[in-house]
Amino acid sequence: MAPMVESADEARLLVESAKYPPLGRRGFGVIMSDELEGGPAAMAERANRENLVIAQIESPAGIENAESIVSVPGVDAVWLGQFDLSLSLGIPGEFGHPRFTEAVDHLLGVCRSAGKPVGQLIASAQDGAAAAARGFQILAYADVWVFENALRDGLAVLREAATAPRSG
Repeated sequence: MAPMVESADEARLLVESAKYPPLGRRGFGVIMSDELEGGPAAMAERANRENLVIAQIESPAGIENAESIVSVPGVDAVWLGQFDLSLSLGIPGEFGHPRFTEAVDHLLGVCRSAGKPVGQLIASAQDGAAAAARGFQILAYADVWVFENALRDGLAVLREAATAPRSG
């Protein structure tokens, strides 16, 4: 997964950097010896087959060039960087703004036509349901936000209990 992919050339560089020859130019390296099961050729083939290449599209240039980006062989999926896109559009965090929704609709349409799944970070189950209904197929539920919200809610209950008048 690489951020700020804005052109087909950048998407090609991403694929070349993520895949072993003959599909790319990735350098060979292993951490664990069991990765070499079947030898280096088998390991490279397995990695090329199993590793996903995800282009993050999160700028107006990326949206404009989405069709050429997703058509690059080896790009398996697209990731919408919604916060960066809204910032680069000059409407930080305004996900309901017409320019933002138009850009996202364009990206979703391009990816649907190309048969490429699109992913997005979500902050709640409700956001995820809305994103799925809109056409997102990959959702990352922000676990840190889930924990943060649960902690905040729990602390609010404890603070209220600590400041409540005591009986007796």
